[in-house]
Amino acid sequence: MTTALAEHHRRRTKAERLRAEGLEPFPYFERRERSLVATVLGSHRPEEMAPGAHAEHRYSLSGRLIARRRRSRVVFLELRDRSGSLGLRIDRAASGEGREIAGVLEGDIGDFVRVEGHLYVSEDGAVGLEVTSGAILSKALRLPPVEEAALTRFGARRELELIASARCRERLATRAAALAAIREWMDAHGCIEVDTPHLQPVPGGALARPFVTHHNALDMETSLRISAELYLRRCTVGDLERVYDLGRRFRNEGMSRRHSPEFTMLEWLVAYSDHEYAAKFTEGLVAHVANRALGGSLISVNETIVDLTPPWRRITLHDAIRDATGLDMFEASRDELLEAASLEPSCDVSWAEAVEKLYGSVVEPTLIEPTLVLYFPVELRPCVKQHSRTPRLGESFDVVLGGMEIGSGGTAIDDPDEQWARFEEQRRRKGAGDTPHPSDVDYVTTLQFGAPPAAGSGIGVERMLMVLLGVDSIRDVMPFSTSDGKGPGG
Repeated sequence: MTTALAEHHRRRTKAERLRAEGLEPFPYFERRERSLVATVLGSHRPEEMAPGAHAEHRYSLSGRLIARRRRSRVVFLELRDRSGSLGLRIDRAASGEGREIAGVLEGDIGDFVRVEGHLYVSEDGAVGLEVTSGAILSKALRLPPVEEAALTRFGARRELELIASARCRERLATRAAALAAIREWMDAHGCIEVDTPHLQPVPGGALARPFVTHHNALDMETSLRISAELYLRRCTVGDLERVYDLGRRFRNEGMSRRHSPEFTMLEWLVAYSDHEYAAKFTEGLVAHVANRALGGSLISVNETIVDLTPPWRRITLHDAIRDATGLDMFEASRDELLEAASLEPSCDVSWAEAVEKLYGSVVEPTLIEPTLVLYFPVELRPCVKQHSRTPRLGESFDVVLGGMEIGSGGTAIDDPDEQWARFEEQRRRKGAGDTPHPSDVDYVTTLQFGAPPAAGSGIGVERMLMVLLGVDSIRDVMPFSTSDGKGPGG
């Protein structure tokens, strides 16, 4: 029998013994007033208190046991709740080991317990709780990891990482603060949050492979959304002038440290604005999120201190490629661009795609400071308006931070004929045939009812958090990911 199975068996045996003694290991919970560990630790100055018990300071705490040791007749435990951890002291002789404390005395690491008692200051000045009564709230039938070093035994189980790692818990708390800050910024700027469909007849708004499923009631194929862009545009046609969607997107593509098939994205669109407004709005949003979630606008990226305070650096894609490689992207051939990107020439790659590959592999990783890269080839952004002076480019931008693209934006097309021509060109390049796609027809018809000038952007929340928190894996800033739950079963 393995060590883990032996421990599991021991705990089950203990649970059965507790039941036989009249102590339920999973009792019905009775809600009581309780203090947080931080309250106990923050309410007293131990250096000003004499060692020993202080019966005038009584507390009731609930949490998980994360440590246990015994010395003679005294049992020492450590209890943790969401605010911190605190030492517990139980004198077996003084307590009498009655029913009102037996469940805690029998506790194992991982158990949830409720304890009551008074403040205790040890000889070395540490504050703890002298337990006078308590009860088990929920028995842990398996030994959970309570420190990160123990995680290797358990496989990729996110809930166990959260038990073992305070950093994991803090990152998710920061994530929650960031989401709240996003909504605060959007709401303060008069934007309305809308829930666009997760199930779409055909996904649009981005070039990505969707997850496809079958809608039984309608007997039709549907796809999980890859973007909310086209539905946000429909909202502006419907006279909702400032809208945003903050939620999950799904792209059935590869996984990496920077990519997850399921991720959170903010997309917004504001009528009567252009890409310049969208760029300024986006840099203000990211700075606001950093201030709210991290307490300031300074972050560390690869040991470099970066200031997110607007205005950010702005550079055209043309200048960025020229500065990094010496090539003029308009004059260079497709093969020259691919060669500069250390890629083999390919007839399947267009000039615009070669520009994108060169930018992504050579230029983007060098942009550590917050940067807005302007004006990408128009064929790469099929719903972005052409640049007024350079038709090969669109009024678009990428948001780059820490050498990684965290979002993009631009001016939306308002001419339905231009939009139709762009869809047709996209279809021609991808070999999708000459038949107009139903969703394309429907969207272009929408624009024919009148679409106001508008601009917006999309921000990948996890990618933004990766840079803000200085982590190199998207999984580290997600509550759960597709790769979770691969640990041992049974």
